[in-house]
Amino acid sequence: MPFALNESTEFISPTKTLEYMAAGKPVVSTPIHDVKAMFGDIVAIAPSADRFVAACREALAEAPAQTAEREARMAERVRKHSWDAAAEKIRSALDLILAGPRASGTATATAAGVSPVRGAAPGAALAARSAGERADDKATALRKVASAG
Repeated sequence: MPFALNESTEFISPTKTLEYMAAGKPVVSTPIHDVKAMFGDIVAIAPSADRFVAACREALAEAPAQTAEREARMAERVRKHSWDAAAEKIRSALDLILAGPRASGTATATAAGVSPVRGAAPGAALAARSAGERADDKATALRKVASAG
């Protein structure tokens, strides 16, 4: 992924990285921040044209054992960053926001992997709380979602 390094690419997060990884392809990229931060241990990062070409040649010369190991690591990382994983993070954050303070059964239900919101009367938890409490919980939950990604 030979992205130019300029103002236009300073804050991009190329989805094609995950697409190539999902296909099991070796990836070589210029040092785009998100690629380095999220996948720099799996993706070859090449800061110059010469290094980019060399990294492509190295990828083409991979031994079968190296390919199998890389593909396994890529598959695991793709699972971690899948749309299903992102949706689950959002669902969990919404459950946290909507659940509010509940009886002691909440801790038990959550520990068992059951959302405390499911089965509750619609809006019951929110109706019992002040707007200030909801805003504080919402901000905390959204910060957790943002830092988890």
